[in-house]
Amino acid sequence: MNINTILMTTRNITLGIRNTVASIRQCIRIILETSKGEVPFRPNFGLSPELLLDGQANDVDIAYAVIDQLTRYERRIRVSKVTVEPVATSQKLVTIHYTIIALKQKDILTLEL
Repeated sequence: MNINTILMTTRNITLGIRNTVASIRQCIRIILETSKGEVPFRPNFGLSPELLLDGQANDVDIAYAVIDQLTRYERRIRVSKVTVEPVATSQKLVTIHYTIIALKQKDILTLEL
């Protein structure tokens, strides 16, 4: 094995980790920004932000819904904490603390819904 092979292998591993993290972040966004009933044959997929953010549900209910959706549809992570903060009328800032299981790496993602 020469030095070029070692460098290429190292770059591929790093690229793979970046792609995994980016893929998980993208999937989380898709799950949480999709309305329930919007995806054919998956009536429970999505967060239904319209229903949760119009004042009918409190922050605990929103956090529970986020954990429920991510547990069901993003199996590559383990959610450890979700916080919900009001930003403006009908907008919330959701911060998700999670661990990427395969990499044993912790990550945090904040979304404005």
